[in-house]
Amino acid sequence: MITAILTAAALIVPMQDVTPATQDVNPPTQDQPPESQPATPPQVLENLTIPEILADAETLVEQGSVSMAIRAYRTVLKRDAGNLDAILGLALVAELQNDFSTARSFYMQARQIDKTDFRVNYRLGSAYLSIRFYQQGLRFLEFAEPFAPADKLAELKTRMALAYRGTGARSKSKEYASAAVALDPDNYTARDVLVVARLEDRQFDLARGEVEPMVDIARKKLSDDPSDPGNVRFLISAFDRKLQVLNQYHLSLYERDPSGNPTDQLLPGRDADAGASLLPVIEVELQKSELAKVLRLHGLMPLASRAVEYDPGNTELWEALALLQFNTSQIQAAIASFQKVIELDPNHARAAEQLKKLKAPLKAEPAEEQPAEAAPSEP
Repeated sequence: MITAILTAAALIVPMQDVTPATQDVNPPTQDQPPESQPATPPQVLENLTIPEILADAETLVEQGSVSMAIRAYRTVLKRDAGNLDAILGLALVAELQNDFSTARSFYMQARQIDKTDFRVNYRLGSAYLSIRFYQQGLRFLEFAEPFAPADKLAELKTRMALAYRGTGARSKSKEYASAAVALDPDNYTARDVLVVARLEDRQFDLARGEVEPMVDIARKKLSDDPSDPGNVRFLISAFDRKLQVLNQYHLSLYERDPSGNPTDQLLPGRDADAGASLLPVIEVELQKSELAKVLRLHGLMPLASRAVEYDPGNTELWEALALLQFNTSQIQAAIASFQKVIELDPNHARAAEQLKKLKAPLKAEPAEEQPAEAAPSEP
């Protein structure tokens, strides 16, 4: 849906800002839809109903066909100058083009039509947050709160937590972040607000308790789609926040100088705690290292794809591509590439063996989990 394109504003923290985005807010750069999903020609728009044109415009925005989406929204406004959905659509397009001034004009126009509309106030407030105008953003988010539907309340409270934090109202920020987590335990951004607040208050045990669910959320996202490099980066960012918590806890075990900075002398009796606190740091760094390897493999994918385009009859290139695909969890693509190797060389023993290993789990009963096969070696 069109509102799903707008994602949570980046978390503003006074330390290390590592909050990852859950979605890519930028649409594809092309200004034409994919051939498989042709857009409605301008002359046909005139024959459609307003709801049909709005649905078409929404699809165009999601495809990145900006100029055609604008044409569709303006077609609606020619028929109905006060159509709120069309005005909000134009505001969204302006935001995606980083044109805040135009977006604000459309939002204010929409507010003149219906100042109590939740979407108008929520999205205008969020737009202000995106450029770090927290006080102005908070004004519209607070106005939106009484009109928030139940399924948007956690998102709204998260935005308000960010806005309050930006204005320096730390207690209100924690209050709203806690409320957002209570409504949605998987709310990563709200939990991150709480972690940062705990660190600032030197509540390290609470911070460690809050950061673990963040890592779990990021792990699940990667588990749901291990082939997406964005999910790999998301988990790395969660680990970065955990490392920040662990490192600050470790530093709390040292004596302080007159300026309040940690010295190299441990507090009396904290030797065992200091040693134990370093073990999870090592474990997290090792996990980050493995994830970094996966990202490097993703980075090689364009080279391998280009290589087989240049020389499509080369079995070594197809095998290298297949191995990269396997090691980045793109299993179906890897199967197709190994099959291409067999097509080019029916006697290719390695490809035949790898295909056998990859296809075996696919034939297993879905209700019964099978032990993992030995992974093909990296290229």
